[in-house]
Amino acid sequence: MGKRALLIGSETFGLTGVNGDVELMAESLSDHGFEVTVKINDAATRAGILDAYEKLIADTPEGSTDPVVVYYSGHGGRDRFDDWQERQRRGEPSHLQYIVPIDMAATTESDYRGLLAQELSTLQARLSARTQNVTTILDCCHSATMSRGATQSRAASLTPKAAPRGFPMAGALPVLAQLGPAPDGWDMSNRLAVRIVACDPTQSAYERDSVLGGRHGALTEQLTIALRELDGRPVTWRWIGDRVRTRVSAEIPMQRPEVEGPGDRVAFSLETRSAAGAVPVTRKKSVLTIEPAGLFGAAQGDSFQLVDDAGTAVAKAEVTELSDDRAQLRPDPPLAEGAAELIAIPVRTASPRPVRLEVAEKVAKPLAEVIAASSLLRVLDDQRDAAEPAAAAIVGDGALTVLDGSGLPINRDGLSTDEAGCKSAVALAERVVKAERLRRLRSADAEAERERLVRVEFFEHDPAGRAARDLAGERFHPGDKISVGITNTADTPVYVGLFDIDLASRVVMLSQGEPSGWRIEPGETKVAGGDDGAELSWDPTIPDDEERLETLVVIAANKPQEFTLLETPKDAQTRRGAPLSELESLLAEAATGTRNWSAGVPTSGPPPRYSADTIDFFVSPDARIDVREPAFAITDLPPLSMRIAQPRGQVDAPSRVAVRLVALKVRNNKALFKAVVRVDALVITTQRDGQVIAQPFTFRFPGIQDGDLLPMDKLQLYLGDVHEFLDIAIWVNRDDTKGVDLAKLFEDAANDTTIQGALTAIGGLVLAAPQVAVAVGTVAAVATVVRVGSQLVQAAVGKEIGLYRTSFLAFEKFGVGRQPAEGLRQAQGIEFAYEIVDISGDGGTWGYAASTSTGTPEPIGTP
Repeated sequence: MGKRALLIGSETFGLTGVNGDVELMAESLSDHGFEVTVKINDAATRAGILDAYEKLIADTPEGSTDPVVVYYSGHGGRDRFDDWQERQRRGEPSHLQYIVPIDMAATTESDYRGLLAQELSTLQARLSARTQNVTTILDCCHSATMSRGATQSRAASLTPKAAPRGFPMAGALPVLAQLGPAPDGWDMSNRLAVRIVACDPTQSAYERDSVLGGRHGALTEQLTIALRELDGRPVTWRWIGDRVRTRVSAEIPMQRPEVEGPGDRVAFSLETRSAAGAVPVTRKKSVLTIEPAGLFGAAQGDSFQLVDDAGTAVAKAEVTELSDDRAQLRPDPPLAEGAAELIAIPVRTASPRPVRLEVAEKVAKPLAEVIAASSLLRVLDDQRDAAEPAAAAIVGDGALTVLDGSGLPINRDGLSTDEAGCKSAVALAERVVKAERLRRLRSADAEAERERLVRVEFFEHDPAGRAARDLAGERFHPGDKISVGITNTADTPVYVGLFDIDLASRVVMLSQGEPSGWRIEPGETKVAGGDDGAELSWDPTIPDDEERLETLVVIAANKPQEFTLLETPKDAQTRRGAPLSELESLLAEAATGTRNWSAGVPTSGPPPRYSADTIDFFVSPDARIDVREPAFAITDLPPLSMRIAQPRGQVDAPSRVAVRLVALKVRNNKALFKAVVRVDALVITTQRDGQVIAQPFTFRFPGIQDGDLLPMDKLQLYLGDVHEFLDIAIWVNRDDTKGVDLAKLFEDAANDTTIQGALTAIGGLVLAAPQVAVAVGTVAAVATVVRVGSQLVQAAVGKEIGLYRTSFLAFEKFGVGRQPAEGLRQAQGIEFAYEIVDISGDGGTWGYAASTSTGTPEPIGTP
């Protein structure tokens, strides 16, 4: 059959670069001789994807060795089961993981349109049973996390590749039951197939403005660049993955791509190379080179062992010269001219990370001289580093500022441009690089969860106790308290080192009382932070105008390790001698920029096992703002991080919308039988000046019977301008006494001294906290309106049933369309649907004031 590839792209929910991703990957794979099948737009439905995958399997002959690639770009999703914490403790999946086909919005409680991770795993297993030469590439993620970040860098254009909201899960449960557990328990891995994933399940992957033009997923961009630069040179997927991981995480610290499965395979083949870091040698007569030197990270003084195609060592070699992106090797002993293929296996290498200099010419030279003496850094070379993002930058004329890879400043106060200032700036850049290396440390074996030695849990503490939090994307403030639970899931003791990469990129060893790691017995849990939690603080040496990423790194090994290598000065490491394990070698590389590749090759027995887990969270310098809201039967909100720091894609969002309730049915809700059913709603958005406005609405339906579809003809809840977000809250209650309408309740409440200052009522609109303009304050203002609205509804009818709460963001085009796309949403015996209509071209600015006591909305303004 030859080389074949199935490329799937689902451009939904604010993504705009997915089809470009597929086009880019199709071009790259076609250059490698693949026959490409593309499924995008309406062809990328759940049914369309399943049919295409089934055809790919059916067309693959039994015993084939031809390469097959399955590629997906789009959103992923990860929804918690109600009992997720208990499932997690039992070692079962705590979340429902899936990819998002183009028809995902049509999901209902009975019809699930996502493609579950278990379904994809089963399909991949059937495909790899016919040919083991399978590569799956997933440019998506399951955790939608946003940071406000540096507005001048590419980070400002990030859009998470995870669905911004969950979907009804009930319809997925029969699919799961039909599939049953994976062949190997809950292990979703496949040791026959290579899997390249944009990040691990708790992290986020992103689409962004691309160096290749347009918008692309960060994984797709860097993978394509790597394949182009390799130009068919035989290197392993593990090597390609490490290169992609380095380039992506330099600019996006929270995204760390992984290669899972048999990563020691040469790309698109079944040939394996077990030697870590092995690279091909270009041989022209007696001249031996590694090229392109920039791609392979070759540096002057690097040493290698040269082996022939039979695996026989033929010479040692050292890089003696770098020019025109070629690293020239000097073999010892000299080799005769020949055509035999040679592979360079690294012995000792330096991997300094590029630093961009944007300083006055008179400062650039002394800075470059200081950098030249660093084993961790080198000056960014525009030719060699055309595709290489800078790990740090030193900028400024009169004073020097150091920026991390995402563009955030590391020092609050500018540094002088004299010799002392240059040395201080370089030291800060070295700190950034050291943190970057530790943050992207991967496990020795990136196979599924069962390969990890420990289970890591993250907790927040408050006066009520501790609560579990996600391992990525949580937001905290100075004074908040956290702790980490580390449970040994192995059969033997493990040794754990815990490190904190703080807000200023310092690496601090929190387990320093035990240099070889905390010893944790099988089944035992170590709690770092204690019963009350450790208090977070803001570092006064960094600017306090942006939230910052902090990372906890948990490294576990089945043998004692010298974890202090990360904090030990370089000369002390030299006196101690070479690291004794692969993990120690990687820790030393993070601290010094130099790696001893012979470490970790045991003379007898298996090599030490280790795993690395990260906890990524943000700390804001501001005091915590209350964003709590009352409970609703259905809460369909994007992650808080996305509401605070909205993705900035290239979506043409509406400027005016109409929100209409199109169906409401009471079923099996005895409290509402033969009653006057009252519907209260709040539609909330913001004006361009940051002012949060809300439109209250009340409508009544008398004498409703079980199963009745309430009489309405697209009952309009809102019509008017929209900006940044569109929030909706709906309550449905019995109202036999005809309580006061919500708009009048808000008007009266605005005169209440306990609410004054938070709300005002003008012309039928509710205005929230006009002094609050920052993003997090906007979210808090919305929460205030919803909380007050809930209290007022309860006061009017004696109790309140919060039916539905949602928020649509600008990058989602404010949810324009029918919600749900088909059928009705269900909760507490009530079924409903609504629509959001783009009326941007209608002109004028008008909306509806509160309904009158007769339930008739009255327009305000002029259409």
